Amino acid sequence: MNIKKKIINFELNKDDLVDVAQAFGQSQLTVFRASEEAKRRSAVLSHCVFPEMIFAINKMFSYVIEGGKEVLKKILVNIKPGENWNLFQICLTFLQSSGEFLRELYFVESEFKSCILTNEQRALNVSKYLLVEDKQIELKNVINLLKSDSDWKLFKEPIQATEKLCSHIYQTFYKISFRPISFYLEQLEKVKFSKETSDDHRLSPREYIT
Repeated sequence: MNIKKKIINFELNKDDLVDVAQAFGQSQLTVFRASEEAKRRSAVLSHCVFPEMIFAINKMFSYVIEGGKEVLKKILVNIKPGENWNLFQICLTFLQSSGEFLRELYFVESEFKSCILTNEQRALNVSKYLLVEDKQIELKNVINLLKSDSDWKLFKEPIQATEKLCSHIYQTFYKISFRPISFYLEQLEKVKFSKETSDDHRLSPREYIT
């Protein structure tokens, strides 16, 4: 729970969306630094604890995504009729930040795959002395999956969840971008309708005017 608070300490109760969006970007730096540190510590044990490390990092990534969903909720609540340049800028920054997070996820996926496959034999050898049998089997299964299925991902869930989040943010950005146009068109339609109605009454024969 303390790790979760450190990662998604967005102060979501604040009204300033700029601070919230910036905090989301900062949380990404926090979690990627943590993942790099976890990989370094795993190397001390010849990566035999690789599956447990992946589980923990997946959890950290899920906290960032959870925070991102909360940021999106706050943006949606703040969408109002008419133009809001500040909200437009915030949503654009949030979209860019989320896209960067997704790009880094794919990079980390590639790095960690390479890490365990490069150190495969050492990890399996050391695991015989440091891990119970169930954990040894788990390590072998992860390595076999990576070798046999190129589409299998260590961070499948956070990658898919981030892709979905990015899609929702893009839809929201699109909505914010075109909301002023829709709003002004609605106003023009009202003015047009009002004018036509007025002209109809003005030009109608007196007997039809009630």
